[in-house]
Amino acid sequence: MSFCVAGVDPGSNGAVAFLYPEEGWLCVYDMPVFKVDGTKRTFTYADGIGLADLIEAHNPVHTYLEKVHAMAGDGLVGAWSFADNFGTIKGVHAGLRVPLTQVPPQVWKKSLRVPADKKQSSSRARELFPACSSLLTRSDKAEAAMIGLYGLLHLGHAATKRFGIKPT
Repeated sequence: MSFCVAGVDPGSNGAVAFLYPEEGWLCVYDMPVFKVDGTKRTFTYADGIGLADLIEAHNPVHTYLEKVHAMAGDGLVGAWSFADNFGTIKGVHAGLRVPLTQVPPQVWKKSLRVPADKKQSSSRARELFPACSSLLTRSDKAEAAMIGLYGLLHLGHAATKRFGIKPT
């Protein structure tokens, strides 16, 4: 199996990216989710089985997860849902014995010179992965790819080729 590193932008609207530096491939997926109807709204949660399927299919040697926390004003239900998703991501990796490193956004963004603004963040991802622009139109997918790139650099690896979209 090829060497692969994963990057995760957590949350129910997050994304998972897999980078294959020797081949120069990038794969990016929406976070697998399931929905539960509540009395007043529908709740979206990270799907642990779907995430495990992706992790097993790509078999990363290491995953880098954006280290995030609830913010003041998020609301109790939103913060609980977000924490549930974060725990699901960590639990899947622990269960599959895939090493996981949490990295604060300030750290990986500074390393890759990524602006804080989400629109500018997506633009920076398209600069770093020009052949993958069609995959990186949403900020969550763009950030998952850049978190994965940070992980590669952190592990001392670099792409031997420019990244392109992995053939299916």
